Amino acid sequence: KKIDVEIPSDLILARPSFKKVGAAIGEFAVSRTGKRAVVEARGDIFTIPAEKGEWRNITKTHGIRERAPAWSPDGKWLAYLSDRTGEYQIFLRDPEGKNEAVQVTKDLKGWTFDLRWSPDSKKIAYSDQTWTLFYVDIEKKDVKKVDKSDMNDISDFSWSSDSKWIAFAKLGDNLFSSLYLCSLEGNKVSRLTNGFYDDYNPVFDPDGKYLYFNSNRSW
Repeated sequence: KKIDVEIPSDLILARPSFKKVGAAIGEFAVSRTGKRAVVEARGDIFTIPAEKGEWRNITKTHGIRERAPAWSPDGKWLAYLSDRTGEYQIFLRDPEGKNEAVQVTKDLKGWTFDLRWSPDSKKIAYSDQTWTLFYVDIEKKDVKKVDKSDMNDISDFSWSSDSKWIAFAKLGDNLFSSLYLCSLEGNKVSRLTNGFYDDYNPVFDPDGKYLYFNSNRSW
């Protein structure tokens, strides 16, 4: 006859406990003033002072993972990704953590990364595992597709200072990156370079007159 044996345990490792998470910091960002930083550690979002002050756990969520924090340029919002709905969605929270989180997106699926605020703090650009670049208006909660790659992730992008343009690099069939420019007015994408060289890391100058980028032109 089979004997069912059950060995009771204290389950010490499963008990709630305090953890030092300084060595578990993942993604991070710095506020506009430089006085505080926002970090992700063990699935929660914290803000910490540069010198004096208190650290704050902004999310305090058990069983939910938050990641990819990004501080808005005007300092009013912390954007981050949370899987509280089952899929990672973009949420906003005030830096003090006093008000409830605001859900910005509802239909994101899979892995989303690279949350980048527009300079006017009204939009967030991001990309995902489908090799697609998007941006979302945080007030209208309206998601717009910028472009999609056939080869790889679009993780190399930046905003213009007037928040009306997004420059990005996209890999071509020859495995060289070309530069592209999206005008948010009409959501029109234009190609800037022809792929003869490997061009990447596009960044606008503060006045918006020029686009700086790296290019591999060594033979």
